[in-house]
Amino acid sequence: MKKIIFVIFSFLLVIPLFPVKKKFYTALGFGYQFKSDQYFKLVYDNGMVDYTADLGYWFGKHIASGIKVSYSGEKGETVLLKSETRLKQIPVVGYIKAGLEIGKKWQGYVSLGMGYMFFKEESYIGTVKESQFGWEIESGIEFSFAKRFYFLGAARYQSFKKTFPEMNETHQLGGTDIRLGLGIRY
Repeated sequence: MKKIIFVIFSFLLVIPLFPVKKKFYTALGFGYQFKSDQYFKLVYDNGMVDYTADLGYWFGKHIASGIKVSYSGEKGETVLLKSETRLKQIPVVGYIKAGLEIGKKWQGYVSLGMGYMFFKEESYIGTVKESQFGWEIESGIEFSFAKRFYFLGAARYQSFKKTFPEMNETHQLGGTDIRLGLGIRY
């Protein structure tokens, strides 16, 4: 994991050396995802920290498309025996984004996307490893502090509802997250 982070940051530092039009963008962010599923709250509390990487391309001044990958993991306790359980979630979402400039350094945006969430839960009962199709909507604001670099703040809602036939229950694997990040245009 440390090697991956080192490679990503090295890439971000080298990119500004190349003279290119600023149509591509990459952003790294972290935030907190609030969960609404009652069973999630019983085992893992109210939410989990998440990390997001975003790569996209502006097709014009106001329309972009990209892919977002997030990671979140949490430890919890099973309800009856209070044994440790671990959950990992990795949503991979393709999206379309509409942006609007608000002054020289500010830009607001709204995006709508679809993708899959891959998740794995491990406990004394066993391991569940599955994926689920879902969608997300996000709105945010970006502040350019240098020619290529920007800060971002975003709020995102993800809906990944998974039905478990053996329990005859449907659970919401997504939630609402608030995220801060740093991006680069190249």
